[in-house]
Amino acid sequence: MKIIAAGDIHGSFVYADYLIERIAEHQPKKVVLLGDIYEYFYSRELDNILLSSGVITVSVEGNCDYFATKLSRLEFVGDNLIERTSGRQFLFTHGHIYNGDYIPKFLKDGDVLIYGHMHNTNIVKENGIYLVNAGSVGMPRNNSKHSFVLIDGDKIEIREVENGNLIDRLQLD
Repeated sequence: MKIIAAGDIHGSFVYADYLIERIAEHQPKKVVLLGDIYEYFYSRELDNILLSSGVITVSVEGNCDYFATKLSRLEFVGDNLIERTSGRQFLFTHGHIYNGDYIPKFLKDGDVLIYGHMHNTNIVKENGIYLVNAGSVGMPRNNSKHSFVLIDGDKIEIREVENGNLIDRLQLD
């Protein structure tokens, strides 16, 4: 199954538009937003952009989203979303609770933790679990690029939002 995961948009209309272009380019079955969609305010316009792709779009709650979840037209599914495919679990979360430093005990060898919150991209395998920090669509830090994650079968890629260029890639075992 092809999935795009992206988070930390922080209210950026410009980079949300770029994300919609990448969604149109890759045609995923689902888009998972990794939280921190808004920046200190709810925006109907941002919802309209993010829902314009026509692709199923769900969002986990980030630490900056709690005030907006009741106003938003996005489907917020709580703090975490688990997708099971090809015999493994993919845990999508914002990163303020579970992340590369705090991995939930229910993840096993071959499972994948995809998160944001840190605004820096990273993709590694540690103790049998794949850890993927999607970076940030709207506000990257420490010279990271504006980024999103593309999951396509057993391939995970981190790509630039603006042009789709590859930043990093990992093949699942």
